[in-house]
Amino acid sequence: MAVKATQQTDTDIATPENAEAASGADAAQQAIKTLMRLGKERGYVTHDELNAALPEGDYTSEQIDDYMSKLSEMGVNVVEAADTEETAEGEDEEARVSGNVSDSDVSGTDDPVRMYLREMGSVELLSREGEIAIAKRIEAGRELMIGGICESPLTIRALLHWRDQIADGVVPLRDIIDLETTYARINGSPVDEKILENIEDGIEASDLEDEDEEEEEEDEEAAEESEDEEGDADTDTSTRDANTGDESEDLNMSLAAMEDAIRDQMMARFDEIATLFKQFSKSQDRRLARMANGEALPTRSEATHLELKVRLVELMEGVSFNPNRIEALSEQLFMLNKHVTGIDGRLMRLASGAGVSRAQLLEAWTGRECIDDWPGESYRSNQWRKLKSQHGDELQDIQSKVRLVVDDVGLS
Repeated sequence: MAVKATQQTDTDIATPENAEAASGADAAQQAIKTLMRLGKERGYVTHDELNAALPEGDYTSEQIDDYMSKLSEMGVNVVEAADTEETAEGEDEEARVSGNVSDSDVSGTDDPVRMYLREMGSVELLSREGEIAIAKRIEAGRELMIGGICESPLTIRALLHWRDQIADGVVPLRDIIDLETTYARINGSPVDEKILENIEDGIEASDLEDEDEEEEEEDEEAAEESEDEEGDADTDTSTRDANTGDESEDLNMSLAAMEDAIRDQMMARFDEIATLFKQFSKSQDRRLARMANGEALPTRSEATHLELKVRLVELMEGVSFNPNRIEALSEQLFMLNKHVTGIDGRLMRLASGAGVSRAQLLEAWTGRECIDDWPGESYRSNQWRKLKSQHGDELQDIQSKVRLVVDDVGLS
């Protein structure tokens, strides 16, 4: 018994080996506790941190699975790597703040979202002055587009046709022009209901009668509410339909009143445009006839023609067309331009095949499209002779199509 006691006492005595083993176990437990606390704070731990705290040589796979289960129960996820790198202790490097997305997060990445954020961050935000400038440019572009449309005789012819339809009562004025814009331009202010009272003298009285009728209907509905819910629903529906109909009728009356207020002035402007367009058309016909004969255009006639055109454009720009009409006119001019571009392309291919350069062709063609003996005696090179000898019939066909366009459009 004494020997056993002595052996037990020798085992319990702290030796350097026992102390080292005890300290290693404490360090391992401390590493695990630190890992648990870190995961609880961040919500995740990395594989590297997990391997450092639970090395495979010191723990079995079952023990590692147990610790991972505990982490899962605590709501801690195991990820490949941390989203952001932590700065090591003792580093004196100062942190640089550069917004909510750092350069390290987006540089050298192929993630489209991060690349988009990086590009967005390099673009300066639009200021109020910038918005105003853009709005002004949009308005200037719109005015330029409308001015270009108004310069076309096709537009003037369409307007005169629409004038006849308005006079005959086929279409209302508001289908041709922008009613509110034109009204504000003529009267110098937006539409005011007080201005329309003199014309719509019956609206207010009808509105008051409608309100009284609605109040009576509401009282009747309240009395019948306890008797029949389905009947109440039908009554409510009919009342709403009646109210909607009244509002639509009032709106139509307001539009009709606005139309009556500016109708005479707009019809007078249309008549003035028609008179001026007749003079312009006669001048244009004489001008085209001289061009077809290869005659020089008199300076005085050209000045008169230009003056008529400027006055006509000014009158047309005073007409605010309905957006639907502007779209239709734009489409018409677009298709016409497409047709002319096709004709020019055909001529360009013929000239290129004969050896005539683009610059030479444009010089000879521009302004001389309707001349019968095009391109004239001044172009006698071998390339031009080849073009006329090999493609004479096609050149005549191209010129005839150009003349048709000029006659239809009234331009030169």
